[in-house]
Amino acid sequence: MGRKRITLAEKEELFCQYFAESYSPREAAAKAGYSFPEKTAVKLLSQDRIKKEIQSLFKQNAKHYLNEQAISGLKRIAFGSVADAVALMFIDGEPSPKALEEMDLFCVSEIKRPRADALEIKFFNRLDALEKLIELSESTDTDSSIPFYKAIEQGARAIGKAGADFGED
Repeated sequence: MGRKRITLAEKEELFCQYFAESYSPREAAAKAGYSFPEKTAVKLLSQDRIKKEIQSLFKQNAKHYLNEQAISGLKRIAFGSVADAVALMFIDGEPSPKALEEMDLFCVSEIKRPRADALEIKFFNRLDALEKLIELSESTDTDSSIPFYKAIEQGARAIGKAGADFGED
């Protein structure tokens, strides 16, 4: 007997594809067009047929997955919009959970409310992200695959430039 292919609805397939690309459940559900993406993502990820489809996509993309993820994240930091973070500063009172869920705060590294009438937002360093993108593009020109440990090491060094040194005593 052959294994039966599980059919997914169009939005479910899109969710699986976006999740396999971004590893972000909320983002994948939002891009797939679901209302209340965070709740929907949790529900979808609890279903075996969705998990199996995502696993299948991961296996297909495994060879270049980590490199693509690093580049995708760095591009979002380097070129992403900060409009939602700035808008957050102008909301009177506490924003609703739905409003927060719909905001793109990927470029934000930290949010603090030091006092009731103040909001402090810190962003990831765009120049560090650009430098890392250039470094990755130069290294992939000569070697099209970066070993897993090397990618983690490079990422740790980039984060280290922003504050803490990783891997050094």
